[in-house]
Amino acid sequence: MIKRIIAILMTILILFSLFQGTLRRNVAKADSQSVWPMFGYDAQHTGQCQCDASNNNGKLKWKFKTNAAIQSSPAIGSDSTVYVGSHDGYHY
Repeated sequence: MIKRIIAILMTILILFSLFQGTLRRNVAKADSQSVWPMFGYDAQHTGQCQCDASNNNGKLKWKFKTNAAIQSSPAIGSDSTVYVGSHDGYHY
């Protein structure tokens, strides 16, 4: 009897976890949210953004030299500010 109850509870827990993951992927982004909020774009680190890049011609718009290496992806704030940490101890 106890093994059956444990099996039922585990099944419910697994189904609930799967359902929560599905809900998180389908949540619409608000206008105030960042375009690229974290490393790898999303919690699954897919690196796949739904941004429209059809108008991007590949031309470099700006660049910035830090005093040390950068070994992480930048984060883009809700106001389109690009943030990046550097091994020189500064956040740019």
